Amino acid sequence: MDSRRLALAKKLGATDIVNAKEKDAVKEVLRLTGGLGVDVAFETAGAVPTTQQTIGIVRNGGVIVWVGLAAQDIFPIDVMQAICKEVDIRGIFRYANTYRDAIALVARKRVNVKAMITRRFPLDEVPEALAYAASPGHKAIKVMITL
Repeated sequence: MDSRRLALAKKLGATDIVNAKEKDAVKEVLRLTGGLGVDVAFETAGAVPTTQQTIGIVRNGGVIVWVGLAAQDIFPIDVMQAICKEVDIRGIFRYANTYRDAIALVARKRVNVKAMITRRFPLDEVPEALAYAASPGHKAIKVMITL
């Protein structure tokens, strides 16, 4: 887990952050929630382990939202735990049907999107922008193309 991203999450309003390189994420989330789990778990990394962990951290009757696309199409999921906890599992692909709500949050200043922008590139530097965004050395959060 990138400590810079965790620090930004805290700056943007996260009440608690967990570095999965330092602690067992499921155990820590359960500790922070008094053993209940979270109401909604978003998986945005697109990693198999974090996708699997969502079932362990969500409360009974909670909601799991899988946003990230894991590199593997098929991997084990604890289906029995998901059924016993009666969780709702939702997927989002290409953020369809989310733009209106997102724009409304930004307009009401509920989300500080400017703080997430790592760097801006002009339109004629799109290849450079994509390379910058893909480079782990730059630790980009959001790279913007200016039109």
